[in-house]
Amino acid sequence: MTTDPAPALGSLPSVPLAEARAQLSKLVTLAEYTGQVTALTRYGQPVAAIVPAKLLPLLAGAAAGPAPVDAAFSAAVQAHAATITGTSHEENAAILDELRQDDEAAE
Repeated sequence: MTTDPAPALGSLPSVPLAEARAQLSKLVTLAEYTGQVTALTRYGQPVAAIVPAKLLPLLAGAAAGPAPVDAAFSAAVQAHAATITGTSHEENAAILDELRQDDEAAE
């Protein structure tokens, strides 16, 4: 699994949509157990995200339609995720890297 070098949404890790299809189970597991929020990209642009269900109340307003996500909101979501899971964004990024290395080793 590779992540885009410069995630478009603040410091969120991002994964190309085609790759996310193959890694969906792992990305969902990261969201569920670590609180990781992962942006999904198409042609390098964010189009969706995988978020832990515990963050859905924070995103309820998004049902009104897409709106730009500013850096402050992105940071607030990451901070909230860390309080839920006790892991930092850096720790979650390390887990993503470890999963990617595991996949590469298995190939």
